[in-house]
Amino acid sequence: MISGTSDKLFSPFARGMLFVGFSGGADSTAALLVVRDWAEKHPECRVEAVHFDHHLRGAESAREAAEAENFASSLGVRFRRIDLRVEDSGDGIEAAARLARLSEWRRLCAGKKNTAAVLGHHADDRAENLLIRLFRGSNTSALTALRGRSDIGGVTFLRPLLGWSRAEVEAFLRGRGVELWQNDSSNTSGAFARNYWRNILLPMIYARFPWGSGGLRRALTALEMDARFIEGAAERFYDSGDPGSGDFWRAADPALRPRLLRRFLFELTGNDLSVWNGRCSPPEPARRRRYRSVPERRCIFRTTAWSWPRRRRRMRCGRGGRSPSSTGARGGCRVARGRIESSPASKRPVSTPRFCRSSCMSARRVPASG
Repeated sequence: MISGTSDKLFSPFARGMLFVGFSGGADSTAALLVVRDWAEKHPECRVEAVHFDHHLRGAESAREAAEAENFASSLGVRFRRIDLRVEDSGDGIEAAARLARLSEWRRLCAGKKNTAAVLGHHADDRAENLLIRLFRGSNTSALTALRGRSDIGGVTFLRPLLGWSRAEVEAFLRGRGVELWQNDSSNTSGAFARNYWRNILLPMIYARFPWGSGGLRRALTALEMDARFIEGAAERFYDSGDPGSGDFWRAADPALRPRLLRRFLFELTGNDLSVWNGRCSPPEPARRRRYRSVPERRCIFRTTAWSWPRRRRRMRCGRGGRSPSSTGARGGCRVARGRIESSPASKRPVSTPRFCRSSCMSARRVPASG
């Protein structure tokens, strides 16, 4: 049943490479079986199981890695083990682990033709993600971030199990003769918010409202359609205007602005995760070639220091006025297409707000570099 949904997802990669995230758990084991079955019908497609060892659970992590390798070998699938050293940078160990995995996925997949990463997320994972992000105040794009196909950081992710619950995935495995799989002990830890949803809140909700699981699936389908429509409208709006103009941002509907900002940052940095977890990331080296180098500045969105890329063409500010520094005024701001920086003449403290004379889109706090 599950394998019947794979053709549409996998067919663009019939002559490419599919990396399968394989922890050895029930969901990733099912994903590996689905991909292996599909690849047997498409011999030009190469498959590789990728196991991330975070070294967070000592001997248990090492044992799971060895058993995952044995299972992949029994299927005749090539196995790759990637060791990760994860340190909590302030956003939690789970967030740090996700970013570390994404970095490795980018190394394996980004920029490579007909290459994708297959993940074992299922319908229960999607419901958890919906409720967690709903409580964070996310928009429809974030609420439906777990999609059958999504592109993040230059990596194409495929999720063939989203139409199936955890119980249905386990039934699929037993039907294939697989009775044992890895059970990560951290999934029962009360230290992680996701586990509270998974092990306490959602079972209580489903016990009181037995139809709740199906209702959440239908809601996610409707939300994803809405999100795709808004994302498409944002793409058309962006392509039809000049994002370096303040009028462009003032004319944009508030529903479009988060999507427009993400596209804007991607064009500047080559990285659509520039504000991932509220932190700015430096421009990708491959993307930086398009810009002239500039002295280190500070990002206008956060206080993290990095080299802000400069476009070659200068512009007037959003309302047509000249910025103070262009007229020789001391300590003003300079406005370029897609860039705002403090004037080199300025000697004010980092926290001093700097505003464009004409109150255009640069009228926000711009930390000085000196």
